[in-house]
Amino acid sequence: MAFIPPGENIIETKKCKLSGKEFFVTDYDRELLEKISPTYNGKKLILPNPTLCPDERQKRRLSFRNERKLYHRKCDKTGKQIISIYSSDKPYIVYDQKVWWGDDWSGFDYGRNFDFSRTFFEQFNELLISTPKVSILNTRCENSEYTNHTIQSKNCYLCVGTTKSEDCYYSHFIKDSKNILDTTFCSWSENIYYGIDVTDCYNCFYIKNSVNCRDSYGIEECENCHHCIGCFWLKNKEYHIYNKQVSREVFGEYWGKAKKQKWDIKILTDIRALKSDCPVKNMHLINCENCFGDQIENGKNGFMCFDSKNIEDSRYTYFSPKNICCIDSTYTAPEWIEYCWEVGSTVGVSNAFSTFHYWYWSHWYYVHACQNSDSIFGCASLKNARNAIFNTSYSVSEYEKIAEKIASHMISTGEWGEYFPTELSPFWYNETVAQEYFPIKIDEALSHWWKWKEDEETSSYHGAYYEPRDIDQYDEKIVGYEKAQKNIDELLWWILECGMTKKPFKIIKQELIFYIECGMALPYKHPDQRHKERMNLRNPRTLQETKCSNCGELIATTYPPNYEGKIVCEKCYQKLIY
Repeated sequence: MAFIPPGENIIETKKCKLSGKEFFVTDYDRELLEKISPTYNGKKLILPNPTLCPDERQKRRLSFRNERKLYHRKCDKTGKQIISIYSSDKPYIVYDQKVWWGDDWSGFDYGRNFDFSRTFFEQFNELLISTPKVSILNTRCENSEYTNHTIQSKNCYLCVGTTKSEDCYYSHFIKDSKNILDTTFCSWSENIYYGIDVTDCYNCFYIKNSVNCRDSYGIEECENCHHCIGCFWLKNKEYHIYNKQVSREVFGEYWGKAKKQKWDIKILTDIRALKSDCPVKNMHLINCENCFGDQIENGKNGFMCFDSKNIEDSRYTYFSPKNICCIDSTYTAPEWIEYCWEVGSTVGVSNAFSTFHYWYWSHWYYVHACQNSDSIFGCASLKNARNAIFNTSYSVSEYEKIAEKIASHMISTGEWGEYFPTELSPFWYNETVAQEYFPIKIDEALSHWWKWKEDEETSSYHGAYYEPRDIDQYDEKIVGYEKAQKNIDELLWWILECGMTKKPFKIIKQELIFYIECGMALPYKHPDQRHKERMNLRNPRTLQETKCSNCGELIATTYPPNYEGKIVCEKCYQKLIY
């Protein structure tokens, strides 16, 4: 039987029209959808129950988000060479950030009337192609041109979702942190390498699901620990190696050796043995009430929520802080959103559905890349607008009448309540986040009329590769200034080959300084491969039922069925750990 939130009743069981999977709609789902449904011209346009299962809805939203594929191209207004998430072979108008946010153009210039003899999505796609796109989302940053979805950060390179951070490289969703490399989901931390779900930690390497730890290497599920190596499930411990107490001297000897080896493989292998003996909590929840999901903090009544904070009465939310009464939200910025359905990449919005890339105010329906607007329907690339439909401004009464008529037309065509189809996405499926979480092959993509670039993985480099030296050979304190500088210049000039994918990659000066200062071995994998492996180490974004290994109670968990360790409920975990 399908897992449903306690106290709710299934009112409809449906079959997903894409995957064929069975999914359910509960009485609370229905209640939320009716609250979110808009009223036009005195008529409430009720949103229907979804036709796709939660995974397919999530996949569809993610197919509109390109995070990590950056390209050189020209601004279509100024001719300036820019960095963009849109490759030059795409049929879109792309403006440099400063130009897009400037006042010398208007989205109203692309306004048009709605044709009731055609479908809504067909006409919206034409609007999407004709309106300017912002080259990259990088706001109030310094020396961070190669970052995306990044706010108020400095000296960052190839980062995504970074906020108020400094000196971060090859990382993903970093907040209020400094000196971070190859890390995924990290807050209030400093000097971290290869971290996954890290909070308030310092000088840690290969660290996962840990809080308030420092000076440690290869630790997982630890809290308030320092000077630990290869440890799992420890609380308030110091000077431990593989969960056993050691002297400070023994730890020091091991610490120096560990960082100079390719320990990402060794640590994972050695910790696996510890996991079989130490139980894990079924879900990673902090200060939550009636929540089901993973990596939730300060939540109340959340179901199927992941990487979310300060949520209430919401479900199917992913990477979303401050959600109230929302269904299907993905990548919302750290400001509130409420009464929303099927929204992505949003900031400060209420009463909205089927939108992507929008910022501030309310009553937005079927909107792409708009900001500071209120009561807009079927618009793209609009700023500071009121009562607009297809980028055309109307009086309040005209807006209400036309919006009601279009919504009724969409009900007749079966489009009302559906999110933008993936085939409308400006991106190839295999350059979006959808390919990370829902990987598919080219045949499947093309069978759905989704875009795909066949030669994505090919490389134009066919030259020689550099064989990195031991990290000591780049440290002037060890080999002297002249030899170190010669080796550094050589390394920064040449290209390395990924030991896994054979793709070429380079080391940049800032990250080399980090490795030298920390005594870390140079990476031997391409940044994309390192990112992929980190993401694979996180729990799946799904829920399933299992039994607590300690008390036998039926519980929900995000750990996969093949997990080899013990999974326990919250009550048993607290008894065992303290």
